[in-house]
Amino acid sequence: MVAKVLAKSLSYTVVCPYRALLEIAFGYRPPETEEMKAGEELHRRLGFDNEITFSKDIEIYTIIGKPDKIGDEIQELKTTRHYSRKDIPEYVIEQATTQLGIYLWLTGRVKGRLLIYSMTRDAFIYECKVLPLSDDDIVKLLDKAFRGQQTKNSDVCEKCYLNPICKNRSLVSYCVWT
Repeated sequence: MVAKVLAKSLSYTVVCPYRALLEIAFGYRPPETEEMKAGEELHRRLGFDNEITFSKDIEIYTIIGKPDKIGDEIQELKTTRHYSRKDIPEYVIEQATTQLGIYLWLTGRVKGRLLIYSMTRDAFIYECKVLPLSDDDIVKLLDKAFRGQQTKNSDVCEKCYLNPICKNRSLVSYCVWT
């Protein structure tokens, strides 16, 4: 069996592997919000609009992803309503860094930069350099995702549109990932 991690599901795999499992297995998609539309428009306005999709196989997985911006380095843009870096929960930085590490691995690039843009301030409020993940890191992350292990972050869980399903975990019994 080959499991596909779709381009938009890649970020969800990092945030919550259980959510990724439900989205990949059952085709769930988050409802599009005005905030999501504003974030997508900002990506376009700032030139984070790469259209090149990359694909790479590792063990039983095929990963498909589309980084935000490709140049001398791979850049990932995250948008927020937070006013400053100190307001951003640490797990958000960790998840975005992991996602960019996957994109670096996927593209074979070694230099990446994470940028976080405050839509409230209309300014960049954080940036850091990121290195690619290793093959072992990628496999561990995907194995965790396809075993349906849920995130431990209650903030993410409470805001998730799959919260009612997740709490019951009723759908996961229909999937067997080995």
